[in-house]
Amino acid sequence: MKMKIDIMKNTSSPLFQFFDIYERLLTSSNYVTRRQSLKLLSDFLLEPPNSHIMKKFILEVRYMKVIMTLLKDSSKNIQISAFHIFKIFVANPSKPQEVKIILARNHEKLLELLHNLSPGKGSEDDQFEEEKELIIEEIQKMSRLKNLQL
Repeated sequence: MKMKIDIMKNTSSPLFQFFDIYERLLTSSNYVTRRQSLKLLSDFLLEPPNSHIMKKFILEVRYMKVIMTLLKDSSKNIQISAFHIFKIFVANPSKPQEVKIILARNHEKLLELLHNLSPGKGSEDDQFEEEKELIIEEIQKMSRLKNLQL
């Protein structure tokens, strides 16, 4: 818990500097580094006290692009962890126009990735599948929007 509090203090003002540096961990060639940094980011963003940081994070297209790249990782574990962050971008009811455009332009690839994504065996399969279907529906909606321009 102390680490989460320290991160929150350090990211409150230089938020984007922190995430720009953190991006290096997410894109590391080392599997363990990618997996652990993705897991920590997911846990951090989904903590209720960090909702204000999460709301800023999901407005940034460059962060969504990093997470979208991780959805294509060769590791299923990394794909699943990336999905849990990606769904926040997609489910955001106040998506910036640029996010909508990227989701619409990449909808075919994203839908293919999501349809092939499965959590494996476990008790959370139903919840995962339900969340995945909601995200698929939202991406399909984005693909049908006509007036998407920057």
